[in-house]
Amino acid sequence: MIFSFLLSPVLALSLPAAEPPVVGADSIGPPGLVLIEGGSTTIGSDTKDIEKLLEEDHGTHKFVRVLHSETPEHRVTVADYYLMVTEVTNEQYREFVAATGHRPPFEWGRAAIDAASRSFLEEEGRKAKEAREANKKYEMKKFDAYEREKWWTQNWAGATWEMPAEDALKPVTHVDYADAQAYCAWAGLRLQTEAEFQRAVRGKTKNYFPWGAEWKSGRVAATSETRTSVPLDVGSFADGVSKEGVYDLAGNVWEWTSTPYDSYPKYKDHTYSIKTGSKQKLEFEVLGDWDANARVSVGGSFQNEWFAARATTRRNTVRDQITFALGFRCAATPGVGIDVSQAAYELLVRNSPARPSGAEYKTDRPIAMDRWQTRAASEKAPEGYEVISAYEYISFTPLAQIEHTETKTMEDLSRTEPVHLGYLTTSVPLLEPALEPGTYLVAYRGEGELRQRRAANKDEEGEEIIDPLAGLVDNDQENYVFFDAGTGSFKTAVAAASTGFDNADDVGSVSILDEKVWEDDPSDPKEKVQVIEKWVSIESNIPSPVRKRAYTLRLKLKPNPQSMATKWRMK
Repeated sequence: MIFSFLLSPVLALSLPAAEPPVVGADSIGPPGLVLIEGGSTTIGSDTKDIEKLLEEDHGTHKFVRVLHSETPEHRVTVADYYLMVTEVTNEQYREFVAATGHRPPFEWGRAAIDAASRSFLEEEGRKAKEAREANKKYEMKKFDAYEREKWWTQNWAGATWEMPAEDALKPVTHVDYADAQAYCAWAGLRLQTEAEFQRAVRGKTKNYFPWGAEWKSGRVAATSETRTSVPLDVGSFADGVSKEGVYDLAGNVWEWTSTPYDSYPKYKDHTYSIKTGSKQKLEFEVLGDWDANARVSVGGSFQNEWFAARATTRRNTVRDQITFALGFRCAATPGVGIDVSQAAYELLVRNSPARPSGAEYKTDRPIAMDRWQTRAASEKAPEGYEVISAYEYISFTPLAQIEHTETKTMEDLSRTEPVHLGYLTTSVPLLEPALEPGTYLVAYRGEGELRQRRAANKDEEGEEIIDPLAGLVDNDQENYVFFDAGTGSFKTAVAAASTGFDNADDVGSVSILDEKVWEDDPSDPKEKVQVIEKWVSIESNIPSPVRKRAYTLRLKLKPNPQSMATKWRMK
């Protein structure tokens, strides 16, 4: 195997990388995002604030239920996070669609939809003509807006599409919750939470808008301001930018968040009594109507009046909703690989057949390295805006705690059932171990064959239970075994180097090593030449039940050489 060959002391040496990658890069955020300082944050509104709004603008009484969902006002602590300076645009989303083959937005399929519409109407005309000739009645069907979107949903995979050039800097719309989540995962980001959105607008204040407490005209794409039938280019209102440089937190399009549409703590139903004249009052009894399967969308849109653009407005949005006024904005957790680790857990590991029942992980402390690639943005893009073209990562997420405390015990038990250690997720092809991009559960298997089982463990036919890893692992060595997270099937195994328990307080580290190896000289087969291969070394200290005692996993990975040409963030 290549791995054992490189461990030979005659042929290989481990040296520090000639050009060190960026190390400890927690302070270096994703491109196109800015750091938002966290802290104690006022969330929501008081009933008195809602009453004042209802009295000042009588048109708002139609939305009293929506307004009351903002209550009660309370405080939460928001951790530091990164936030995209604009809503995700069409040109940013195009990179994702082109790279993954994901469904393009409805508006990008106009030509194909128009062609389908013409064919449909021609067919309807033919049917109507035949009916007339037969002296029969025929009611022609319409290919209306609903039918156009329905056709695209059903036929996009075989249709051509093109992002309208004039829409490059407009926020992408006609994306549902799953679409937004998929883009975020591809870009190494995540959706913002409702609390993060309010923190970005309010900071330490109770302001309703990025510029202050009161509404000011000329700063938002809202119905009362623009009277437009389409979203505007992101960043069109320079006076509406936040102090951190975030645009369109108010107006333009609604933005998905990852927060379920549920009541705030200590919520109570309420009856509002609103003065409409010197002696007249209107009363509105509001009863909670919650749906935790839906999500909160925020910020208001070009289709709404100004009060919908307040920081506290909560829109109940079912996850499969697709509209022309609904888009999203990305956020990111400070640190390397945290969001991709958590995304891998939610999408694959949580329900993996290879995950032991009850296994928990340090998804907030993976051992990881990552990097982004970007391309040139449109000429009129606002300050701080960037277009992500790729996100690459290698990340190992350890168990929160391993149940064993001694090497010998773990080794003995591993021959009966491999001892689970965590999961590896990578976007980079690995040559050693041979793994395609994906997510894999990692387990330890000790040296030696599976021990014979006692008669009590025989199956109904009385035959011995067969070792499921027989012939798949090298029984003359300790092994790290990799299982596909999606299917639970065995993928490969490699020699486990320097395994065991020791005293350790830190979570571990990742580094890039230069391995010197000897290869045949292409110009003279009788000679050898020395070349340098770059390997990734992951060391993860997995806590045991004994304080400060941990199992140390040491894993060496050989990525595709093309992946190691530039620098990485590392943790």
